[in-house]
Amino acid sequence: NILHISAASSQAGAGIASLSTHDAMLKLGAKSKLLFLAYDKAENNEIYSYTSLGFLKSLKRFIFTTFDRLPTRFYIKRNRQIFSPGLFGINLRHLKLFKWADIIHIHWANHGFINLKEISKWNKPVVWTLRDQWAFTGGCHSAIECTKYTASCGGCPTLGSTSNHDLSNLVWRRKTM
Repeated sequence: NILHISAASSQAGAGIASLSTHDAMLKLGAKSKLLFLAYDKAENNEIYSYTSLGFLKSLKRFIFTTFDRLPTRFYIKRNRQIFSPGLFGINLRHLKLFKWADIIHIHWANHGFINLKEISKWNKPVVWTLRDQWAFTGGCHSAIECTKYTASCGGCPTLGSTSNHDLSNLVWRRKTM
């Protein structure tokens, strides 16, 4: 039983790839389900939306997504490149879909969807398909020419920061602990 998880929209690159992988698994006869953070179509073909699981879950998603983006607002010199701190996230372990799964396949974990500190507590095999560089950077989705993620981030060009102890360094350290 494979549960695919994607915070990316079904119209975005990682979301489209999630759908394709899920559909391929079903065609191979695997038991596969896909959980999007938000999905605008009717639930079918074993595709689910976290936000359609009730008002409180939808409210929690809004709050976590909003709070996850807040720290970047303090960097007034940041550029337009996407930066996701991943400081907040939802504990998915209590969902029926999660309990059903034998394997968790993460496709895109942002917008406050997955609580990164919870992954180590899942007690299930996890496959994480890297749709961008976010999993190993301090928050950038594409490091472009920056290689600071190889040491500890900090002085982040995306944030327009010159401090070695900025948000990117905090996020990088949190991910590596």
